Amino acid sequence: ITHGILLTLQLTFGCFFVAFFVRGHTWRFLNPGMDSSMYFLDKCSINQKESNLKTLGIRHLGEYLLNSDSMTLLFDPSYPTRLWCIFELAVFCRFRKISDLDIVVTWGAPAGYAVTICSCLAFMLVRLPFLI
Repeated sequence: ITHGILLTLQLTFGCFFVAFFVRGHTWRFLNPGMDSSMYFLDKCSINQKESNLKTLGIRHLGEYLLNSDSMTLLFDPSYPTRLWCIFELAVFCRFRKISDLDIVVTWGAPAGYAVTICSCLAFMLVRLPFLI
């Protein structure tokens, strides 16, 4: 492989990695002081094991959503199978503009991360003989 092609591959994979890493507010999670946004992860904040606590959490979803400026929906194939997820989406859409809703399809994320990691590893293996 010529040096020009190798440099092109390096820049391509580097740009892809940066673009993929920054997408989805990842940077905000790594640098919480960047803004004053608060995040509510319903699956983590609502008890999934005890039904009485789960019911109590679902009852208060509406109050939280009424005070939310935006909603990021991490959509996967299981999302529409949970009635309380549909309730959460319906409440948000009833009181907010559709432009305040950001839907992120997540089933492609693991494949994207795998491609990125494999690309970086392949680049490192190709570059390794030149670095020694």
